[in-house]
Amino acid sequence: MVKNYFVFVIYLIEALLPLYCALDETLKVQESTFIQWANFLFEDNPVKDVKDLVDPKFLTYVTQLITGTTIPKTNNRQIDISIAIATIFPDEDEKAHQLNLPELMDGVPKTVLQLTWQIMHAFWRKFAPEGARDRKLAEAIKEWCLEATANYEEVAISDFTSSWRDGFAFNALLHSYDHSLVDMEAIREMRGDERLENAFQIAYTKFNVPKLLHAKDLHSEHLDLKSVVCYLMTLYLSLVGQSSQTTSKSTPSTSTSVQSLPTTSTATTVVSPAPQPPPPHPAQQIVEQHSVDMAPPASPTQPSSYDNEQRSRKSSSSSQKSGKGGKKRKSEEQVREYEQCLEQVLTWLLEAEEELGMMGSVSEKDVETVKQQFKQHEQFMLSLTHSQDSVGRVLHRGQQLSQKVDEDLCQSIIGQLLIVNQRWEAVRALAMQRQNLLQHHLNRLQHQQLDTISSWLIEMEKTMATNSTISDNAEEVAKQIDEHAALQERIDSQQNAIQKLSTFVAVVDECEQTSEREYEDLEKLLQMVGQRWMSICEWAEMRAKQLDGLVELLKEYEDTHEHLNHWLNEREEDLGLLRSAKHLETDEELIQQMGIMHRIEALLEQEHNQFVRLSQISTTLYDRYQTTNGLAATRVKQALETVTQRWDNIVTRLEEYSQMLVRTGKANLTDLERPESTTDEETERRLPSVQFAEPPVAASTNEEDDDERDPVKSFSKHVKALEAEIEPLYTWTTSFVVSENPEDMRKMIQVCQKRLREIKSEEVRVNAVQLELEDLHDLGLDAQKLGAANDAFDRFMKKWSRIVTKISESLNSLSKKNEEIEENMDIAQKIGEWLQSANGVIGELEKISRQEREKRLASMREQLTVQQRNIEFLRRNHHDSDQLAELEAQMTEIVERMDSLKNEQRKLSHENFVKKSESDLLKTEATVGDVIGLKTNLDTCERLLKQLEERRQNAGDDLAVQNELADLEAAVAYKQDMLADTIRKTEKVNSKTEEALNVAENLRHMLEDLKKESGELTELQERFKDLRERLSKESKVKNEAVGLLDEVCAQLAKSKNERKEQLIEETRNRTSELERRWKEMEAELDDHLSCLKKEQRKRIESALRQQTTLVNELREGLKASEAAADAEELSEHLDVSSY
Repeated sequence: MVKNYFVFVIYLIEALLPLYCALDETLKVQESTFIQWANFLFEDNPVKDVKDLVDPKFLTYVTQLITGTTIPKTNNRQIDISIAIATIFPDEDEKAHQLNLPELMDGVPKTVLQLTWQIMHAFWRKFAPEGARDRKLAEAIKEWCLEATANYEEVAISDFTSSWRDGFAFNALLHSYDHSLVDMEAIREMRGDERLENAFQIAYTKFNVPKLLHAKDLHSEHLDLKSVVCYLMTLYLSLVGQSSQTTSKSTPSTSTSVQSLPTTSTATTVVSPAPQPPPPHPAQQIVEQHSVDMAPPASPTQPSSYDNEQRSRKSSSSSQKSGKGGKKRKSEEQVREYEQCLEQVLTWLLEAEEELGMMGSVSEKDVETVKQQFKQHEQFMLSLTHSQDSVGRVLHRGQQLSQKVDEDLCQSIIGQLLIVNQRWEAVRALAMQRQNLLQHHLNRLQHQQLDTISSWLIEMEKTMATNSTISDNAEEVAKQIDEHAALQERIDSQQNAIQKLSTFVAVVDECEQTSEREYEDLEKLLQMVGQRWMSICEWAEMRAKQLDGLVELLKEYEDTHEHLNHWLNEREEDLGLLRSAKHLETDEELIQQMGIMHRIEALLEQEHNQFVRLSQISTTLYDRYQTTNGLAATRVKQALETVTQRWDNIVTRLEEYSQMLVRTGKANLTDLERPESTTDEETERRLPSVQFAEPPVAASTNEEDDDERDPVKSFSKHVKALEAEIEPLYTWTTSFVVSENPEDMRKMIQVCQKRLREIKSEEVRVNAVQLELEDLHDLGLDAQKLGAANDAFDRFMKKWSRIVTKISESLNSLSKKNEEIEENMDIAQKIGEWLQSANGVIGELEKISRQEREKRLASMREQLTVQQRNIEFLRRNHHDSDQLAELEAQMTEIVERMDSLKNEQRKLSHENFVKKSESDLLKTEATVGDVIGLKTNLDTCERLLKQLEERRQNAGDDLAVQNELADLEAAVAYKQDMLADTIRKTEKVNSKTEEALNVAENLRHMLEDLKKESGELTELQERFKDLRERLSKESKVKNEAVGLLDEVCAQLAKSKNERKEQLIEETRNRTSELERRWKEMEAELDDHLSCLKKEQRKRIESALRQQTTLVNELREGLKASEAAADAEELSEHLDVSSY
């Protein structure tokens, strides 16, 4: 029958890696358990391997055991299996009907074990207690186990695998049934395998439960839950049956019934009888227990169950006789129904064949076309699945009908059934072949798509890592915008490829036990790929927002900043035009100075908007660069602070100059006010306002008058007062030291800036003192007084210069260190973010395929090298040792995890290399006669030796790997020597064969030349004899070659060479060719010699005939002569007598 497949439509896919090895081991455990359970049902253990589980003998017995029906046997094994399945599972919706019948006939282990598992469910529904038989087998068994072990703290049952490995649960089940069976205190002291063997042995000896499982099965990682459920079902039925028999024996006059699932409390109250000898057959014991469970025991006055059964059979027989006529009347209707169904099935098969033929060839290049073909074929497979029931019903009806009709019609029906089955199998085989081909091409093409996507993602992630920083230069930002636009086009173009993967088709066999686990792994992989794609898209979107309008913003910032700097330079030059009060002798000069002040104040108000705009732009740029370029953000912030300080300095200078004019009496507040400016305007514009002091008191003391009269004393007094005011600043310069602690950096900058504002507030007074000194020089005072004034001013200026220099140097040093600290902090933050991201990536690497993992690890190695250089830079320059230590610890952990993955990868690569090398070595068979194969195998050995040499160099000091590689190298070298020796033998055989052929060819030429010669017959005959004798002598070479070729054939016949049949045939052909040539020459020489002998004989016979003729003529002449002589003598005699 056709397999059912689920088609999952997913957005992205990673190559599914089927775990065939684990599945095979799991099937082995399951196979062993099911075979033992099957032999538990039989008396003579006929089930030897998995194929016997679908043997008609076993299925017939199981059918009779479960249903009580004896199914007829036919000569068709497929029909017998179909009848058994239909009888055991009358409901056509049962999973057993969906199994592939040809696979059952072929004994495919997985399919056979699935059928056996369904038979166990039927066995459970037949022999389980009445309350439990309607429930699912696994659920009922689990609930029983939970109830029975509820009072045991050591037992926690959550599944049918890991919860049973330690053996506590098995012993607890037996102890809950009968406390005397198991000593739980002793069980706690045992090892896990001992606890398991103890429970299995008690169950076997006390309840005749076979040892379907072993301790090694429970400790195996390939433990199969179906095997554990099978054993627990057998144990449960035995315990329940034992309890039922005990109860029925103790109360023979009362009808008994067994609870659906025995609880712990009821199990402890049952008194176990003394151990009885095992019954003759375990399965019969379960059947008898079932009869005890389901029916009350017979009383003496009631007929026995056996008598009832006999009467039931007799009545059934009589009813069959009475209904015989009715069956005959219905046979014709059944034949008609069968023929109608047969016609429908044949019509459907014809349509299916035509549809399958019209599907066309499978595309090998276009993945979308293959997807469409796969979906189309999937619909066709679903139609096969829906129609297989109709085919099965026709086969089933035909089989049943063939047993009820006469022999001729029976043979006709069986022939029709065979035709239907053959056509169905042909359609199914072609459909499965096409589906496998579609799946192969689809997986290949989609994996190619996925590899392309993965490579693109890796490339994009590298691009993201290199383009993380946004420049603060407008031209460079314009280039970055163009680059990002091109990058966005690449992302948009890749979006189309991603959308094509949105209809990825993954075919998963629902019968595979690992499919759910594989699908979970697939989901995790897809989430990771999806997260990578979303990260790229989010990064591109975020970067586009960061770059959007940045060029215009930077240009406006540069223009505004340059304009303000130029404007501030001009205003600072204007401030240099302000003269001290001593030099303002006329009203015109005073008005001019006040005009300069008013003009500067007006310009301040006009430029206020530019200053506000610069602040806004700087804030916007700072926000953008804060996450993408910390150094640029710091520069923008410092530039704004510098402009602000210069602005504040101008305002402070104006304020101080105004105060000086008021203090010296040169002007009053009303003179300093600008008529066009109002307080509201100043407040609204938030200008740095000039604070004017109240007018000084007009009265003055006598001391002040004296000072006014002595300008040197007055100057000295002003210098001392100013020196006293800056003394705290001077004291501060001697104690202030720039700290290396970054936490104090900002505080120290604030302190220095505060000191800078303080000296700027005193700068006006310093300028005034300087101007006052210049005035003293203009007064024409004597040298002594001027010297005293100069000395006082020099002492003050030394302190003042010390203060200014200290503040300037401190600010420069702090600013530089602050930039370095912020740069280091930014680097440390990025390293931390990368380490955190790397941890997550390494965690995901353990779940992806080996090839993808290698690519990602190589990419991470490159990034790791960069980050290690950054760590080294921080080690030299970073202030925060704790943070650096933490980063180094995290980096060390990352390196260790990556090395661990690399070692695992290297170990896996080494294991794969060893397995592949051993596999290649096993394939290199040294077979005599296979010259091409031998040379190929010799090349393989040389390649393996080179690879082994490289591996040994890369293995380093790993002794285990070195030893393993050395052993493998020795095996390869040994194989290489064998191959070289075999090649020499083969070349010897070929050389000897070539020599024999050359001898035959030379003899052939000699024969042809001899045939052309003419001469005396005797001479020719002698030369042919000589050539024949030479051929006989040279046959030794031929015989040696034939012997060697025969040895090659014998060795080839014993070898496992894939081409041995072809090589044997070629070798035999060479032998035959050599033999043929030799025999042809022998025959031809013999023919020529025979012809020469015949010719010689002819010539001799001709000569004899001539001689004979001559002799005869001579004889006749002699006779005539004698006759003449006699006549003459007679005549003479007559003449004499007449006288």
